[in-house]
Amino acid sequence: MPNYIFITNHAVESNLVKPILLNYIKSLADINKDCQYYLFSLSSKTNKSAENKRASHSNIKIIEYNPRFRSKYVLYLFFLFFIVREIRKHNLKSKNSLSIGYLSYGGTFTYILKFLFGFDYSILCYEPHSMYMLEQDIWGRCSPSFHISRYFEKCQLKYAKKIIVPTTHTYAKIVGKYDKMKIEIAPISIQLEDIVINYEQSNEIILSNDLLNSITIGYVGQFGGIYSSVSEYFNFLYNLSKYNNTKNICAYIITDDIGYSIVQSHLNSKEYSFKIILLQNINVHELPTHINCFDYGVVLIPPTPSQCFRSPVKTIYYIASGVPVIIPNNISDDSAFVDKTGFGIVIESFNSKIQPYTLISRGAKLASNCSHYRIKLSEYRNYDKMIFALNSFK
Repeated sequence: MPNYIFITNHAVESNLVKPILLNYIKSLADINKDCQYYLFSLSSKTNKSAENKRASHSNIKIIEYNPRFRSKYVLYLFFLFFIVREIRKHNLKSKNSLSIGYLSYGGTFTYILKFLFGFDYSILCYEPHSMYMLEQDIWGRCSPSFHISRYFEKCQLKYAKKIIVPTTHTYAKIVGKYDKMKIEIAPISIQLEDIVINYEQSNEIILSNDLLNSITIGYVGQFGGIYSSVSEYFNFLYNLSKYNNTKNICAYIITDDIGYSIVQSHLNSKEYSFKIILLQNINVHELPTHINCFDYGVVLIPPTPSQCFRSPVKTIYYIASGVPVIIPNNISDDSAFVDKTGFGIVIESFNSKIQPYTLISRGAKLASNCSHYRIKLSEYRNYDKMIFALNSFK
């Protein structure tokens, strides 16, 4: 019986695994009932849903490593030791096993496993994470972290059986350079039927926060690192407010514990005249209800050269929730999608000046026809295409 070993450095409960990778594995398990699927990941604070997933699919096993180290590289080293131990424990060392790395670090783990166990491996959503870090000045060009990550990113491509890339830019950069490797384009996707809006609750939020007379510029995600800073987000909104001498801008932020602390710290040192709503750790199933309260959703990613290789998940949530997008140029294929369909505004940077009355008129017009754009989104970020691509790994 074939074994498929998926590896990610993210927790099962994270928004990159639970609604995405885990659903991919479930769909594959439904198609190939004679195959066994293993997911190696870091553990989350609560793993109730992970237990539920185990119970619902007999041919899926989630194996989580409990992080014990603050140092990222020490953590990943012990995570690798853990994966090796579990592979031996579950007798997965046969040539009938294929390992699949999810994102940059997952790809590195699968590359190393090839030399330890002789596994064929493939990569899902290959990205040059090291270049994101370099261009954001998080890592210097002489940094050991940059050189180690960059080295393994290049090694992944040399021996991979197949890779799925999220953008046409990534495909154009890689195609033809590695004769033995198959490459396919499939952007990160979500089953759109899972994005359900509770309109009654959404209306309650709008009324209780007096958002009817506001231009609500929402954001879901993190701050800093490979994302833009909290200062850039607030400066962008401040310029909107100042430029038109209006106070009816509202910042609606949904973030994690770290992001919440960053925003709170920023607000303790600086005051703004516009309304600010700050929420943390909203369940992924409740996100669409909150996003539906936005007039626009911001993709807070800096338009540096390598961002064309990314595949932001938040774009899916915004558009599927009926919210037009504000996105910088050169972000994934998303910028071109927004520009082509007209469902949002493509800006050069977050220093760009957009008049609030433009947002009001465009937002009202675009949101009224969101079902049309949801169909366009399903064609662009097609879930079935991703499952077909993953199923061809066997």
